[in-house]
Amino acid sequence: MIAAILGSLLLAGCGGSGVISAATNAKLDAAYATTISAYIADPLWETRDAYDAAHDLLIPLTHAFQNGEEARIQAFAEFYARFLNDGQATLVQGGKLTETQWTYVLGRFIALAAQYGLTDRLPAGLVDYACSQLRRFWLDDPAWQWDRAPFANMRDRIAWKMGSGPFKFGYYKGIIDEDYFCLGLGADLAGYLRIAAPNDERRKLADEVCAVFEQVVEVRGEFLPNGGWLFDKGTWHEHPVFHFAGSSRLEKGQPKALVPDISEDSAHHMRWAALLHSLEMGFEPGHPARTLARRALAGLEHQFLDFVVTPPSDEFPGYRATNYIDGRNGLYRWDNDTAVGYGPHGLSYTLTEGWWPLFGTSRTRDFYKALAGRAPFNPQVVELYRNPLVVRTRHPLVNDTAPLINDFRWVQLELGSRLRSESPP
Repeated sequence: MIAAILGSLLLAGCGGSGVISAATNAKLDAAYATTISAYIADPLWETRDAYDAAHDLLIPLTHAFQNGEEARIQAFAEFYARFLNDGQATLVQGGKLTETQWTYVLGRFIALAAQYGLTDRLPAGLVDYACSQLRRFWLDDPAWQWDRAPFANMRDRIAWKMGSGPFKFGYYKGIIDEDYFCLGLGADLAGYLRIAAPNDERRKLADEVCAVFEQVVEVRGEFLPNGGWLFDKGTWHEHPVFHFAGSSRLEKGQPKALVPDISEDSAHHMRWAALLHSLEMGFEPGHPARTLARRALAGLEHQFLDFVVTPPSDEFPGYRATNYIDGRNGLYRWDNDTAVGYGPHGLSYTLTEGWWPLFGTSRTRDFYKALAGRAPFNPQVVELYRNPLVVRTRHPLVNDTAPLINDFRWVQLELGSRLRSESPP
């Protein structure tokens, strides 16, 4: 159904000819200057902004490398150089989740520079910083875990999670955000060092992390009979944020509605659109891990476009996303005492600020061209996309409804509609 609707929308004027008009390019250049360029002129490593910035920057920096946008690549290089000089101590204050996500995206910048033969654009010290962060995350820092003293490090925690247990609750073995951002960072650095510095002694650690990443994806990922791919299926249903996944009732005081085979929410799964590219980056061409990564990317894209994306209808005037990657659309992060949480389609904001465009296939490009073509968005759509549960103050360019009105999200969508699926050397 989604393919037919996309086709009709594109032919109706959202880019079906495949030719990008000069007017659209001019609009994009002007909007990029007032959004992305203005954004990275600020110290986004500050605690208020670092988590959001990691989400927001990966699409534009990937587009810059894929299209040889020299000025934009240089702007990102200068941004990271300022971070090295001014922001390292500040970043740590934001907590381990923010720090690992930020460093993962920084590692993607390094990997893309190697993939596209532009390692001379990397600021002095950036690779050293990323490698030291990898060692710190993987070997040096204690790694917290529910109901027990912290593990000595993340390597030990992941080894325990990949073991046979016993586990008090299934989600105790779940691979959490900090885990897979570190694994992705290791794979990207393994790829960089393989291409740019094959004799560097730090390659041993990166390759170790990369090998564990392959094992995690092989064991915890599941290819479905329908061609889809899910990660950690059935692991999380006992966690409180999933207790009402089987309900769509926006009520307090309701009985739990656990779904034993539920997969993680679509907001977490969208990160795999990037992480699987990192896994591919970490290995030589022809290695089985590359085939695994490509198969999983194709399966995840199938889940996204054919089960998560909900087209516009008489019921709602915009594209929406289901809350769960398997297409279920029950409640997520539901507070049963206050009736506050994500109701059905509550995670639709990930369509505009997520990493889904990184699939880079013609189907995904067509979808994002259609979505970009619907801007400026209907007020009802803006209300859904603004992620109303985020109550903290953000950078003015991305705070509340601002990015849906000031063209920030449109720039991300337009750039996303031009990404390609390209394998590294």
